[in-house]
Order: sequence, then C-alpha cells, then structure tokens
Amino acid sequence: MRTHSCWKEELRRDNLELHLLFRLVVGLSLACVAIDVLHCVDAGVGAHIVGNIMMLCIKRNVWGGGTMDRNAECLDEELTRWHSKNKSKRTLQGKITVARLRSTSGYTKLKGKASAVRHISEFGLELDQKYLTHDKRLVAIITLLCRFYRILASGGLHMSADAKKSIPKIGNQICKLYHQLARESADRCEKMWKATVKLHLFLHLVEDQVPNSGLNPQSYWTYGDEDLVGTMIETSESCHPRTLAPTALSKWGLQL
Repeated sequence: MRTHSCWKEELRRDNLELHLLFRLVVGLSLACVAIDVLHCVDAGVGAHIVGNIMMLCIKRNVWGGGTMDRNAECLDEELTRWHSKNKSKRTLQGKITVARLRSTSGYTKLKGKASAVRHISEFGLELDQKYLTHDKRLVAIITLLCRFYRILASGGLHMSADAKKSIPKIGNQICKLYHQLARESADRCEKMWKATVKLHLFLHLVEDQVPNSGLNPQSYWTYGDEDLVGTMIETSESCHPRTLAPTALSKWGLQL
C-alpha cells in the first residue's frame, strides 16, 4: 500500500514521470483512485464464482441431460423458471451455453454484462443449494458473495459500523475458499477456479478500501460512466469527424 508521496518518490528514484492525469488535474492524488465493483467483482470474481457453479452443475449431469450441451440447455431453462418464480426480468442476454461459460483462455467464467452477472448471483446460490451440497465450500463461497452484494444494496452512501466489520471478514473468507478450490483444480489439471489478479484487488477492496474510506462501493462504481460511454458513442456517430469533440459535447448537453 502506497501513499501519494511515497509513490511519487518511487517514480522519481526510477526516473519515471508522474502520470499526466495527476499532473494536470488539481487535487487528484492516489487516494482518489478506488477499486471498482463493476470490473473487480461483477465482471471479475463474481463472474468466475457464478460461472464455476454453473459449469459444475453441467459437468455433474444434475439434470440428466446426458451431454454437456443438453445440460446447458436445462440450465438456461432453469434460469428462466427462476426469473418467473421471482417475478424478475431476465438481464442475461442470450442463452447459456457451454462456450459462454469459458473465457478465451479456456478457464470457466460466465460471460455477460457485469450487472446481469451480479443480478443472477442469487440464482447461483439456489443452484448450489439444490445440486452441489456435497461440498460445503461451494455453498459457502456463493453464499458469501450474495451476502456481500446484499450489504452493498442495503447500505447508503456511508457504510454502517457493522458493515465495515462484516465486509472484510466476508471478503477474506471468499478469497480463502477460492484459493483452495483453485489449487485443487490446478492439481487436477482442470481449467476451473482461475486465480486472477482481480482476486487480489478484491481483497484490497474489502480489507482496506471499505473500512478506511467508510464509503459504500456502490456510490463510486462505474456503471454511470459505462452508460455515458454508450450515450456518447451514439451521439458521436451523427457528428462530422473534424468537429466531433465540440459537436458531440454540445449535442450531449442538449439531451440533459
């Protein structure tokens, strides 16, 4: 962990310049930089946990489909029934397939929009409780992930004293369980439970960032920024390249 002054000193010793953004934006320091739940958890640790739970159900033939592709179809049908039972809208676009549960590196991960992955983590918990109770760690890790999300959803701008105590414990347990599952998968030469750098970032999020700042990570996650990028792309497509920047800014301002 570095303070802004320590970081600057390290860069100076290595004959490296401070990033342009920190030189131009008045008041911007390393303390202003935060780990984002969207990229770190929803599209990172959470996507790996939910994806692995789904893949285990498929591999273990819990629906009796006979083939992995048929079991993936059964999984997708169960997700549809889950949404119907909970009177919720399906946010995961497209059907769940075996290919969708594998990243480009071949490791298991649910591919989808970050918000969709977060929303169906509760579905992952239900799958676990129905089909994977033989390993208490599998039930525990998805239960803890859902608890993490519930604390964030129920909190305001500032985390309560109880939340600031609970979040580090929950995150630490998730990382320990994930590490055990990742090590065992590696020993079996299975491409599951990949230990990525986002797991390390997640640990900093729960053990350092939340307790020290006291702020709810939902208050500074980047969903609003991602939406703005989409809006600006649509706006910019109608602008001439030579005057794109001022015209897009003007058109966007008129939409507000």
